[in-house]
Amino acid sequence: AVMVGSTSRELGDFLNSPHGEFPGLEIQATYCQNIIHNNPIRKRNLTTFNISMLALCTLSVSLLVGLLPQLWGLCAYVASVGGYCILSYYYFAHDRVWVDMLGPILGMCSVFGLVTLFRHFTEQREKKKVQGMVSTMVSPEVLDYRQENPDRFRLTGEKRWATLFFSDVAGFT
Repeated sequence: AVMVGSTSRELGDFLNSPHGEFPGLEIQATYCQNIIHNNPIRKRNLTTFNISMLALCTLSVSLLVGLLPQLWGLCAYVASVGGYCILSYYYFAHDRVWVDMLGPILGMCSVFGLVTLFRHFTEQREKKKVQGMVSTMVSPEVLDYRQENPDRFRLTGEKRWATLFFSDVAGFT
């Protein structure tokens, strides 16, 4: 097969490719070579695959982000997006199949954002509820100290040696 065409930059026949700008004729020649050698890039009708990957990715991200602490949830989200990109690249490099990346990645991004917002607002609501209950029992200084040092307070008991002093004030009651 012979292909004839101009490659002049002034004609605007240079196209972007993953390897930079190439003359349009060279890109068309690459297409023809892939077809002749029966090695074209195929975008198969992978509707079932795409829908199942979208469901799997969004479900896994929602569970991981919802159940893990925030930093680990962020790490799991980044790992999920990276893993899907690697899987997509693997299909492209080894099987020459073009897999949809936009749907699952957007799904994971939106689920990550929604779960993070949900956790933020529910934690704020719970914090206000606890603050309202505790504020009737302790002074504002103790409440401020509790908010500044949340790791110092636990709902479990603690064994300590302590000295107690009981006194009765005569005629007080």
